[in-house]
Amino acid sequence: DRSGKRPKRRDARSVARDVSETLAAMASRIFCSIDHATQDRVMSLKAREQESPEVSLARQRAENDLADLENMKEERLSGIERLGIDRYGPVRHLASSCCLSFG
Repeated sequence: DRSGKRPKRRDARSVARDVSETLAAMASRIFCSIDHATQDRVMSLKAREQESPEVSLARQRAENDLADLENMKEERLSGIERLGIDRYGPVRHLASSCCLSFG
């Protein structure tokens, strides 16, 4: 009997849930890093704006980038939550993911 030698197969729902949780955690960490960098840029530009008012446009753009980033984060995380599979059976490959950094 070979059943004792083979690892037990996980059901598709369990695999999908694990993949979804892992992707959500990775996305959260990535967005957190980008968010901190963008906030630092906004704060730096605010400090420079005190000395030279022409920096205000750059600060406004950085603040808009920060708002856009928050919207993108919400969209991506909700997309990850919607991951799932419709059929049951052995799982060979569920998904591939690629994370790119900004900047």
